[in-house]
Amino acid sequence: MMEVPFGVSSCLYSGITLKIEGLRRTMELHEKGTVITTQKMLKQEYQTIQEAMDFYGEHCIVSYSFLVQRFEPIKQEYHAFKEKHFPIDI
Repeated sequence: MMEVPFGVSSCLYSGITLKIEGLRRTMELHEKGTVITTQKMLKQEYQTIQEAMDFYGEHCIVSYSFLVQRFEPIKQEYHAFKEKHFPIDI
């Protein structure tokens, strides 16, 4: 297993957390009609977070459970949002 320095782990955690909140906010603003997103942009952002979560879970195990707790609700919101606004997957 790769040893990830604390500073790197901390920055990854912060960055992933910001990405999760950004995805949530984008979907909220799209629902309100304030910001319009596309399925491609939304899917790319979701996949970016998932990829980072996979890496973090493999290499930064100690605080991974905290990120999982933050990401699980947004995963459900994402799938419901995608189904509502983009029923045809690209």
